[in-house]
Amino acid sequence: MEKLTFSDIARKAGVAKSTVSRCFNGGSVKEETGAIIAKVIEDTGFEPSTAAQNLKLKSTKTIGIVAPSMTSTVTGRQLTTMDETLRKAGYSVIILTTGHNPDREIEAIEYLRSLRVDGVILIATTITDARERLQDGSSVPFLVLGQNFRHGTSVINDDYGSGYEAGRYARNRGHENVV
Repeated sequence: MEKLTFSDIARKAGVAKSTVSRCFNGGSVKEETGAIIAKVIEDTGFEPSTAAQNLKLKSTKTIGIVAPSMTSTVTGRQLTTMDETLRKAGYSVIILTTGHNPDREIEAIEYLRSLRVDGVILIATTITDARERLQDGSSVPFLVLGQNFRHGTSVINDDYGSGYEAGRYARNRGHENVV
């Protein structure tokens, strides 16, 4: 099926493109004109472009996630949980993997921003100056998981502190040969 635009629908309905746009956005159109546009839409199976609508709304309801891979058990769980949580909140998720390649990581972030996503989540292996510079001057919110990110928000697991607490707990329970 061919991809139709508002202009195509307007031409087939014999009205202006702005009239079709008003009809789709709940604006004022004559009942007779609305019926003609509805008939053309039904006959053609037209579906408006979500991307085009998002440009007007200035929101895509999409979050981009950049991950080093999907094969790690921890990363897989993180991706699944983020996807489920964001979907419940009404967002779509785009997940890009980098194969632990720093250049692909930067390309993925730039690509997601070109799609006008509402935010980027980076499951980072290392934060470099290049990644820091990506955030400077960007209006897209940026969250880094697993690394300290000076120029934005980061969520870090305290592996050392957790290990220390586990060891202290074992010692307090009388375990002497934990290994």
